[in-house]
Amino acid sequence: MSLALLAAPAAGAHPHTVEPGETLWSISRVNGLAPDAVAEANGLTVDAPLRMGRTVEIPPAAATGGNGRLGPSSLTPIHSPLGEASLETGAAQAWEEMREASVAELGVDLYPSGPVAAYRTFDEQAGSYAAFQAGSGPLAAPPGGSAHGEGRAVDLATPEMRSAVDSIGGRFGWAKVEAGAAEWFHVNYVGP
Repeated sequence: MSLALLAAPAAGAHPHTVEPGETLWSISRVNGLAPDAVAEANGLTVDAPLRMGRTVEIPPAAATGGNGRLGPSSLTPIHSPLGEASLETGAAQAWEEMREASVAELGVDLYPSGPVAAYRTFDEQAGSYAAFQAGSGPLAAPPGGSAHGEGRAVDLATPEMRSAVDSIGGRFGWAKVEAGAAEWFHVNYVGP
């Protein structure tokens, strides 16, 4: 007979009822947490199977750090005539250099298609994902699983911009790396 470790819920934790097919890994990803954080909060191992209908406690996420939870000091604004937008500082610097080269060499300005088309907070990604799940929004990754939440992705405003990134983006560490014709507009910072 084994004794299960009982963990008291952390302050700010919230309950989650396990649905069919969910694992500690999938629950952690959707909540922007490391799997070991959810496991520890529930006195489980990371690979522990979960029964459908079981309630697990989701610990609060850190205020900064992690996908969709970058602090202001990690973000830098980028040119965006359609609303404020920012990226992780290294990605933002490379973006602005690529933008300047695109305007000078190709005559094409580069900017995101709107304010949540670059860095997205965890809550903004959750809203995008909920709209996608409801069939009222475009393809979106689960919260905590998007390159937007890392400040390393931009959804471009026009196909002309995508052609410009395809042409010169590699020099600045920007490329279309994720498959899918449905997201022709989505480009990522992959580094120099």
